[in-house]
Amino acid sequence: MKLLFILFVISILIVDINCINNKSISEKNYYFIKVNNNNNSNNNNNNNISSNGFILTLVNPEVGAIQGKEEYVSNVEVPKKSKLNLSIITDLNKQEQQTTITQFESEIIVSGDFKDDGSNDFIISDIYHQLELNENKNNNNVNAQTIKVKEFFYFMSPSPFICNSIVNCSNIIIDKLNSNEPFGFIEKFTEPYSNSIGLLDLNWLNSRLVTNDNNYNSIVKGYQYGKNNELIISKIYINTLDPIDDCLSLYSSDKQSSKCRFGKIATFKRDLNRCPVFDKCVKKSPCHLGRPNCNKGYKLYSLPYGEKGCSKYFCDPDFLPMTTIKKF
Repeated sequence: MKLLFILFVISILIVDINCINNKSISEKNYYFIKVNNNNNSNNNNNNNISSNGFILTLVNPEVGAIQGKEEYVSNVEVPKKSKLNLSIITDLNKQEQQTTITQFESEIIVSGDFKDDGSNDFIISDIYHQLELNENKNNNNVNAQTIKVKEFFYFMSPSPFICNSIVNCSNIIIDKLNSNEPFGFIEKFTEPYSNSIGLLDLNWLNSRLVTNDNNYNSIVKGYQYGKNNELIISKIYINTLDPIDDCLSLYSSDKQSSKCRFGKIATFKRDLNRCPVFDKCVKKSPCHLGRPNCNKGYKLYSLPYGEKGCSKYFCDPDFLPMTTIKKF
């Protein structure tokens, strides 16, 4: 009993530390962003990305608040030296014409702050993009609209509790966006992408779903279900700074080891950042010449792999930068 009590106290302390580390995420405000289609906007700034500006809608509005309450933004920008890809916002008009979005939601979620100079300008600190999903595909998830449940948007991170046969506990923390509610615990989650998107890198995806790394955390939309406290995920929004550093430095460090001789070729494996890492030199063998197609919203990636050096394929989200060593 003493040992269990000590483990429990240590776990509580770790949780407190974990909360402090995640404070920067919890204190941010997150918004859906859309192009403002009101042509009557009074905006004559030629430096603006959109002449009509943008509309921000708070994610997870508070109980009693007006759902879909909109806030007009005349211009958006990113901090100096930021690696954020602002063209994701620039292309919003094109994306909204090609995809179906709900009344209050959009494919892009941003966090940031309004300028304190009296303008309607917004400085973006994070950009999250929804993963494309073929909704016509059947999946094992319970349909949220069918059973009429309320879905919310969360971050997920690993629980510090030690779960084993003696101490049974939930191993995932969920933190509701734009909320002062205490974080919750779940035992597992399900998502529709792994069964619907061909050649999706599941090692990469899972590393982005449950993480303490603020650089790579993803936003998920879902609801809690069942006695096992399971989170049923319907949508995933990926942090677009992925990877936060390009793979060129990795290529540079592997330059010498990847120089294969005597007719052999270099083969690679993929790390959790989707970067190719040199594996070994192999003798090139005949390979199947067929090349797969990716689902809408994804692009094809290949690298020489395995004992024969044949191409191994992945389908990566098309809004993320390529980390490939072979261009198509």
